[in-house]
Amino acid sequence: MPSRPSLQESFRVSSLASPVSAPPAAAPAARAGLDALRRLLDGLRRQTRRWIWVESLALVCLAGAAVFWGTLALDWLLEPPAWVRGAAAVAVGVGLLLLLRGKLFARLSAPLDDASLATLVERGHAGFRDSLSTAIELSQTPRDDVDPALLGRTIDEAVAVAGGVRPAAFFRRRRLVGLALAG
Repeated sequence: MPSRPSLQESFRVSSLASPVSAPPAAAPAARAGLDALRRLLDGLRRQTRRWIWVESLALVCLAGAAVFWGTLALDWLLEPPAWVRGAAAVAVGVGLLLLLRGKLFARLSAPLDDASLATLVERGHAGFRDSLSTAIELSQTPRDDVDPALLGRTIDEAVAVAGGVRPAAFFRRRRLVGLALAG
């Protein structure tokens, strides 16, 4: 008679399952639907990262232009000594580096996991009725108390609504255009 695996062995095997795979009992249609939902979230993640780069660099360029014209006017009006100009240049450099750290690097280092992005998408599209976040979260951690048929139906609901999602709608283009025109 084969011996049953211990609780630790069972846990170790189940913890090795890929967090992005569909539950083992999911039908092929549910797997395809889950892949479509993940593609939507991956596209949103890429677009978010791109947006962070563009917006942050636009802010740094705008700040650099403002500092340039401000120091030029100050230099023209007061004609400070060389050490004051050097100190101002160092202060400007430190300020721009701090702006880069806060607006670019800190935002890029924040994790954008599927569950967070699913919640973001659901906030903007009431038609999901929590089906997207439910499908993503339950597929990441397979559980025995989840009925595969219900999970499949939830995935199908989310896929049906996902076609109407425009990832570009989550970004404030008017603000970015304003930043670009101000610079």
